[in-house]
Amino acid sequence: MKFFADTADIDAIRELNETGLLDGVTTNPSLIMKSGRDIMEVTKEICDIVDGPVSAEVTATDFEGMMKEAEILSRIADNICIKVPLTMDGLKAHGVARMLSNRHAIMVRSGYHCAQPLHEIHGLPETVRISLHLYNTREEIETCVEAIRTIAKMP
Repeated sequence: MKFFADTADIDAIRELNETGLLDGVTTNPSLIMKSGRDIMEVTKEICDIVDGPVSAEVTATDFEGMMKEAEILSRIADNICIKVPLTMDGLKAHGVARMLSNRHAIMVRSGYHCAQPLHEIHGLPETVRISLHLYNTREEIETCVEAIRTIAKMP
């Protein structure tokens, strides 16, 4: 079992890391925005504290924007893991999540999942979030990609 903190609170991350039990940190722009600090600065600071994976989420909702942000975020540190939202025209997030779970045994988050301010900024009613980390195998990632392709082709 791995222990990941879901926070952007630097003091809490430091304290948890000092216990030796923290395997990594997952955070999102909404959590970081609450701190009033720059997203890149906070993410870098978290990466400097934690040896394990630190997830950073893009805020763009279009492919080009996501890839551009992912490239920038990936340069922060070697232990960064990029999270991107999954949106499919004409499909509801909860339906996509159910299909991934029931048909492909892939667990995801759907709806607002702690990112409501970003949904409002980009006019998105909901999204599906898949969090891949350093411990995911190539086969698991390929299975996930194929499942998404299959769902995207559905009428």
